[in-house]
Amino acid sequence: MSTKPTKKFESEIRILIKDINAFLKKLEEFKANVIYHYKFIDYIYIPKNTTSNWNPNKKTMRIREHILPEQYSQILFTENEVIQGEIFQFKQSKYPQGKIELFRGNRATAEALLHSWEFRPLFKIEKLNGKLYEIEHPKKFIIAVEEITQLGFSAEIERWGENLLSIEKEFLEIIKLLEIPLELVTSNTLPYIVAERLNILFENYDN
Repeated sequence: MSTKPTKKFESEIRILIKDINAFLKKLEEFKANVIYHYKFIDYIYIPKNTTSNWNPNKKTMRIREHILPEQYSQILFTENEVIQGEIFQFKQSKYPQGKIELFRGNRATAEALLHSWEFRPLFKIEKLNGKLYEIEHPKKFIIAVEEITQLGFSAEIERWGENLLSIEKEFLEIIKLLEIPLELVTSNTLPYIVAERLNILFENYDN
């Protein structure tokens, strides 16, 4: 893996949670505080043209309909690459700002815009119970714990930094601290994970 310094792009892993009570108990041991509570629905879109060189595990176009704490809709585009670390893989945003907001307003206008841009709706992801937990000691980090209608419980950890080896090391420290088996850690995007659960296939799209 290259250790060449990069810009401070967002890196991320997702954790699949089998026992939410045990997971929350572990957070309690570190006196984790809820610092943010959110609810939203992501409507996932893909190009109508199936030869558009669109890899659904690397590119995501969505309408995000916020429910809590505010009510509004966005069109968000995300593109990432998978980083092969020394121990495991994680994903990193291609752009410094992470998700790129293309529109903010009402959902009807967002739908009309994506239709005009030749995208079609595929499925939705309902995050109806999301919380950000902050842990101060023995390592300071924030972890998002989400109840997703189509998936169950999962968690997300984001890190920002210039050195990929350091980012992987930080991820590994947190995983060890929370006693998370590596087989429950994935670099796949959430839309891709949910699509697999829903048996939605993408073989017609170029990778």
